[in-house]
Amino acid sequence: RMISYVFAFIFGLLTPALASRYPKAWASDLGEWLFNLWHKPCFVKVKKDKKRTVLLAQKWRQMAYYSVFWALLLTALFVAVDLLCPLSTRVWCKAFICIMALLTTIDDLFYVLPDIFTVPLIVLGFGYALYGGIISPENSFYGALYGLFLPSFSVLITSVFFKNAFGGGDVKMLMGLGAWLGVLPLCLALLLSVISFGIQVLITGKHSAAYGPHLAWGGTLVLFLTNLHLISFL
Repeated sequence: RMISYVFAFIFGLLTPALASRYPKAWASDLGEWLFNLWHKPCFVKVKKDKKRTVLLAQKWRQMAYYSVFWALLLTALFVAVDLLCPLSTRVWCKAFICIMALLTTIDDLFYVLPDIFTVPLIVLGFGYALYGGIISPENSFYGALYGLFLPSFSVLITSVFFKNAFGGGDVKMLMGLGAWLGVLPLCLALLLSVISFGIQVLITGKHSAAYGPHLAWGGTLVLFLTNLHLISFL
């Protein structure tokens, strides 16, 4: 267990740095990856000045605080997994938490949920259903389908009124959550994310924000509840 806690702490420290490397290191989808493969990116050189140096130092301090936050949070979540989850699901749940951390930080910084993490989330969800013993493979499959068609149908309606309100990354993330949770628990996770997003809007007054972090925390909470059999009636 101690080794996994050390891993969680180190992974949490590195999470903001890994997320900040997204534009240069990872592509959001296959098309972008192929484009970057044949086109070398060019970055504008900026002259050093005192103001830029101060802003850069402030950015590094913020990242340091953010890194410590994620290190403590992931370690606490790993401890919670060992205390609350069955032995057969612990490794799966810890992998889920790590992917959620990366998706949350990347979406918070760049408003994108890249395929390099959402697609493995879907695949691991099916593996969790096959070997974890909490959710049946059939429910996992239908949960992934529900996660695909529900937001796709919603986008067809909302896109008439709100442009770019819901992206392809959100759809794939919902597919992944559906594969991990099943149909009805996914509905609960989606409801929690909507409530969380509404609270953020009320507090900040901003109607545009990354939705991935809300899906991540809602999905993580429901994952714990399913492992504790507290929502088995769903």
